[in-house]
Amino acid sequence: MLTVREEAFDLLHKWLAEGTLLECRIGFPILAVRLRGRVRDLFPDAVRFESDDKLSEVRLLLGGEIDFGYGDAGIVDGPNVFRGTLVMIFRLDETRAGADDFVSFAEVDAVVSST
Repeated sequence: MLTVREEAFDLLHKWLAEGTLLECRIGFPILAVRLRGRVRDLFPDAVRFESDDKLSEVRLLLGGEIDFGYGDAGIVDGPNVFRGTLVMIFRLDETRAGADDFVSFAEVDAVVSST
């Protein structure tokens, strides 16, 4: 479900204030990244996401053609349960129909043990 930039930033501000643990996924044709951490800084045109051990970070510029959307709550992915997802879709190459370049942040709700 698509949303407006202001609502996306409200959610990022909430996650920053609460120190919410998130899983960040980045998907581009030549890159796939998955890491966990928290929103550490939020600016009108950028967000900084950092792992708890402070060894990994993502700095994301939020200018240009970006669509914002929400994912479903209660997503189960392997041993993980997520409460919901904020997705940022970048329109970098309109010739690649259906191949969205994205960054997503999902609230980590639980890790279900397999034992």
